Amino acid sequence: MDEVATDTSPGQGVDTIQIDQTQLREAVEQAQEQAQEDESQDDELERQLQAELLAPNKEIVGDVNASNILSGKRTRRAKRDDNFAYTTTRVDEEPPALLHAFAAGLYAEKPDARRHRDDLPPPPKHWKDVITHPFQEGFLAAMRKEIKSLSEKGTYEVVDKPKDRGKQILPLLWVFTYKFDQDGYLVKFKARICVRGDLETISHEEKRAATLAARTARMIFALVAAFDLDLRQRDTVTTFLNSKLDGKKETYTYMPEGFQIYGKYWKLLRALYSLRISPRLWQQEAASVLRKLGLKQVPEDLCVFVGEGLIIFFYMDDILIVCHTTARERAYQLEKDLEAHWELTDHGEAGWFLNIRIIRDRSQKKLWLYQDSYIASIATRYNLTNRPAVYTPLPVDELKLYQGTATPREIYLYQQKVGSTSYATTITRPDTAKATARLAQFLTNPGPQHHEAVD
Repeated sequence: MDEVATDTSPGQGVDTIQIDQTQLREAVEQAQEQAQEDESQDDELERQLQAELLAPNKEIVGDVNASNILSGKRTRRAKRDDNFAYTTTRVDEEPPALLHAFAAGLYAEKPDARRHRDDLPPPPKHWKDVITHPFQEGFLAAMRKEIKSLSEKGTYEVVDKPKDRGKQILPLLWVFTYKFDQDGYLVKFKARICVRGDLETISHEEKRAATLAARTARMIFALVAAFDLDLRQRDTVTTFLNSKLDGKKETYTYMPEGFQIYGKYWKLLRALYSLRISPRLWQQEAASVLRKLGLKQVPEDLCVFVGEGLIIFFYMDDILIVCHTTARERAYQLEKDLEAHWELTDHGEAGWFLNIRIIRDRSQKKLWLYQDSYIASIATRYNLTNRPAVYTPLPVDELKLYQGTATPREIYLYQQKVGSTSYATTITRPDTAKATARLAQFLTNPGPQHHEAVD
């Protein structure tokens, strides 16, 4: 409350006169009314501003002529581009065959895109992993196909548990993998039943089987190029199953996982994969059939057979038939005779053998052997695909003994890498022989310098 001093003389003291309460209340009310008027004015200005913003820029004035009003559905004229040819048809006309073909291609079911090995997940390690695998259907179909194939071949007999407790019953193992073409694209899914041959009781029975020597294969390819010989390839289906087991020794296994019957087992009648004796039995089977067909076995390499104008050599299920142009009829008859003994796949002109790409220029009598797909696969396995290119087999710095101690994991990884490079060196890359031999000197204690060099 405001106070006003009117007189301060010593005789009368200080007199203070207060403003009348009524006048003060009137002054407050007037101030409030003035504030409300100002606020209403601000609101009105804001409404006017919004109205001006929303109002059309130009006001339409004048009379509308009814003759200018179009009735019915409005149609827009299509744009014409003279750079392109086009065909139009009326609704009541039959569309031309070109449009039928276009519609069929547009709405036809699209096949799956080709999948490269670099874009695929690892195959299942065990049969239970198939259930959660992205390609579950493909591997399940491969499992059913494998069981059907074994059954049709008469590979096993379902029996009760052998009464002789001394009989060994071997477990079976599912092995899953992808099948790729020569460019590394997925062809099919594979599932194979293998015996745990590593658990088989060791006996004195001869199990050694000869395999085709790399130098022999290179020599034959050189003859093919030099004399412009025909080179055809055939594959045996379910190779080891073509060999029967000796009835003197009974072999029992558990039933494969996923297809088990309680209290039942398999008695093997034919050689199964990973059985110790299987490779030798197949070699004996193949040699016996080829000798019956009039071919002679080469003593220096038991996987090579020769005939009049013919050379046949095989490695496991891959069979290559080389013939002179004058012996094509005999080669054709030989293939027919082989089909009478085994189920074969015809690959025509050989282009792929033991993970080796075969490229020929018959007009120039030249032949090239490539392992590009194999080298790409090991580079992917060891995560080396993004490394910069190198132009020398070995680094400039001399490789020295590692003064530290490598861990077992580092040793194992280094040995794997050197072993992978050794295979390519032996088959098609003799130019890397010195580098591979040098790296092999550090297998027991490799250091960072050696890992860098082998990469």
